[in-house]
Amino acid sequence: MHAALENLSTLVNFSIIQSGNGQVNVYLNGETPLVVGSNEYALSADFSSPQTAILDSQGNNVASEITGGKLGGLLSEKNTTLPGYMETLNTLAKTFADQVNNQLAQGLDESGNPPSINLFTYNQASDAAATIAVTGIAP
Repeated sequence: MHAALENLSTLVNFSIIQSGNGQVNVYLNGETPLVVGSNEYALSADFSSPQTAILDSQGNNVASEITGGKLGGLLSEKNTTLPGYMETLNTLAKTFADQVNNQLAQGLDESGNPPSINLFTYNQASDAAATIAVTGIAP
């Protein structure tokens, strides 16, 4: 039992409550039962949305209870840190494309006409980094 709890402690934060009759109960973050007496309650992961959910045995999302251990670190990276980086990268790509296009729009081509197309395009601000492209220019 001690080796199993030692391994569990590297993955998540948990608490142990021992009853008077020697029964050991293990709870995720002191709230969600993992082991109560001889009953085990499994956790599962749901990757069907952009935010990874950790589900208890009844299907409730308990990801907010996982704040420590390897699983807590991975959840924080996947659900908070990486989306923040993507938002910043999309803002950078959109701003770059818009500023270059706006600057070029103030000039003239070799025929003395303002440009008729933008140099850079992207689908939407929310995915600008993934879709930024140089506009195809025919010779």
